[in-house]
Amino acid sequence: MADAIADTPAPAGAAAPAAPSADTPAPNPAPTPDTPKGDATPPSGDDKGAAPAPDAPKPDDWATRREAYANGDEKLSKRLARYSSEKDVVDALIAAQNKISAGELTAPLPKDATPEQVADWREANGIPVEPTGYDLTGLELGEVDKPIVDDFLKLVHSKNLPPETVKDIVKWNQDNAAAILEARRAEDARLKVEGTAALKEAWGSEFELNSSLIKGLLDTAPKGIGDGIMAGRLADGTPITSSPEALRWLASIAREMNPTATLVPGSGNNAEQSLANEKAELIKMSGDRSKNSEYWHGQKAAKHQARLLELNALELKMKR
Repeated sequence: MADAIADTPAPAGAAAPAAPSADTPAPNPAPTPDTPKGDATPPSGDDKGAAPAPDAPKPDDWATRREAYANGDEKLSKRLARYSSEKDVVDALIAAQNKISAGELTAPLPKDATPEQVADWREANGIPVEPTGYDLTGLELGEVDKPIVDDFLKLVHSKNLPPETVKDIVKWNQDNAAAILEARRAEDARLKVEGTAALKEAWGSEFELNSSLIKGLLDTAPKGIGDGIMAGRLADGTPITSSPEALRWLASIAREMNPTATLVPGSGNNAEQSLANEKAELIKMSGDRSKNSEYWHGQKAAKHQARLLELNALELKMKR
């Protein structure tokens, strides 16, 4: 038999609590008072409801401040990045203001300026009214240079270049042209020496003769053509008078046009007569078959015989 349950008397005026039945679930126990709510373990899984961590403070340096000054303006940011500190920016600003105060900085020429505005702006900036007004005192300009420089002055005047800049450019061009000319003269002298040495080695004792033949050939050209050829240059810049190949070619043409020049003295009818006389003398020598004949015996015999054959061939060539 179960022990009896002692009844607790209810306070006056209050209804007595109903006895729990077997089907009524027991109530959840109250939280333990010594466990703080803040120390409760957070639920696992999704933490979307958690508060974000505070941002780290940005450094207070020039790179950070100039980005703040630019405020998203990329061009301004790049301009500020040219300076290493705020002090450099201030110094540049003061320097620019000083130049403006001293008149060193002038306003640019307006776009689509009127002729009157252009004239006023040029006067304010020391630019001459006309291209011929540029001062080139001290510069030596030859007859060939002057037209080129005049065209150049027209160009730079249309671009409003200041006089000191224009003079510096013209001077540089003149100095550069003089240096190029001097270098070419030195190279021409070297080629002349080397070309002459090569021809003397190739032509031997006939160097002077071939030189005369070339001159005679060019003298037959129309007036000015011969001199023009000898003053000309090959495609690589070599003077014709210094090119062994060109001079050998001219000498070969001269020999073809005047075959007697290298074999007998004189020219024209005199050359033909000289050839005939020399040939007759050799034929006469060949008729002597004695031991004393220089044509058939002795050290000169082979030379005389070869010479007669050469004169016969030349005579045939002249008759064609």
